[in-house]
Amino acid sequence: MEIWSGYSSVKAHERTEKSLKASLGTAIRHKRSALGISQGELALRAGLHRTYVSDLERGARNPSIESIEKLARALDVSVAKLFEAAGNGKH
Repeated sequence: MEIWSGYSSVKAHERTEKSLKASLGTAIRHKRSALGISQGELALRAGLHRTYVSDLERGARNPSIESIEKLARALDVSVAKLFEAAGNGKH
């Protein structure tokens, strides 16, 4: 029984992780769109590759803290505001 309990906890963690990645990606996309810039322009401003930005916006990658800082700076928002937008669903 304990094995299944641990498995359930792992699955719940994986769902939360996917949800956070997707929410952060959506927040990045909305902030980028509000600025009227392309993924390529955001990538250029942040010093990242365009396909990496695309992957982040789709929730397909785990961004490093360094990448999140670069993106926030490029989007002219604080890291805290970016995560707040992701957590609240207010993009």
